[in-house]
Amino acid sequence: MTTIKDIAEHAKVSPATVSRILNYDDKLSVSDETRQRVFKIAEEMNYQKKKLAKYRLKKKKIAIVQWHSNTEELGDLFYMQIQYGIEAKAHDLKFASTVYSIDQIIEKIDFDSSYIGIIAVGKFDHTEITALSRYQLPIVFIGVNTLGLGFDCVNGDYTLATRQIIDYFFTKKITDIGLLIGIEHTKTEKLVLPDPREQTYKTYLEKLGYFNDKLIFAGDFTPQSGYNLMQQAITELGTDLPHGFIIGNDTMAIGAIHALQEADIKIPERVSLISFNDISIAQFTNPTLSTVHAYTETLGENAVSLLLERVAEPDAVPHMLTFASKLILRASSL
Repeated sequence: MTTIKDIAEHAKVSPATVSRILNYDDKLSVSDETRQRVFKIAEEMNYQKKKLAKYRLKKKKIAIVQWHSNTEELGDLFYMQIQYGIEAKAHDLKFASTVYSIDQIIEKIDFDSSYIGIIAVGKFDHTEITALSRYQLPIVFIGVNTLGLGFDCVNGDYTLATRQIIDYFFTKKITDIGLLIGIEHTKTEKLVLPDPREQTYKTYLEKLGYFNDKLIFAGDFTPQSGYNLMQQAITELGTDLPHGFIIGNDTMAIGAIHALQEADIKIPERVSLISFNDISIAQFTNPTLSTVHAYTETLGENAVSLLLERVAEPDAVPHMLTFASKLILRASSL
């Protein structure tokens, strides 16, 4: 198992610095570059693969388009994980890969003839998809259903995972279940994006007869938002604070843990927490996080394979690959 000391040695910082970065200590004064380096090394070591060297330019290249900026990635590592999967697969196949932001794509950049296609990671609106289409390259999307627009896509299944979390809480005799969730918008048109976890939470608990809309708290997918939302729940609900919480991602859960610990609320004795994505830092929190493993590397790797299929058969019927998620139980809910 990867340790904080292992990460520190590779990142060339102290173990204490690694621990504070992985736990989103906002009092730590380090650069975003250092934070990104630590997070990236933690993810790579978690997959038990060597850190990727800078791959020299080959005859064929793949463009990776991220909807998040580098700064936004620090608050939600999900898309960084997917990007790592794409880069690893491309590296194995002797392709070079270059990362662009959606803003760069909209501003219009020049792709030379060595680019075989685009993998777009995140949630994109009509304006952005139109901008991607004008490059006239095969495109695979990750994280959004684009079949209706004629594009291949790769997605994870969060619907079943949300039901599994609720079922697990019920086996622990926890029927008062709260939800901390982020609200996402597309970058250009600012469209609000529906979240399958929130939709499933509502419909499944309604079916079971335990839905309470006062237990939903929405903000951003960041540690600070997780902290603020849990503080809000503690203040507003008092002794009616739910005994179980589903949290939109692991970084939000880290903030929620800080808020509960400040309020001297025991985890999991008083409040059990289960989040999503299973990024590497989930095993370094105190307590360690129960979370849904999203197989992000698998999503990235299969997007590369799907892109190559599209290059080989441009007229094939568009299709979507959907991968299951797995509930990983750790100390925050046991």
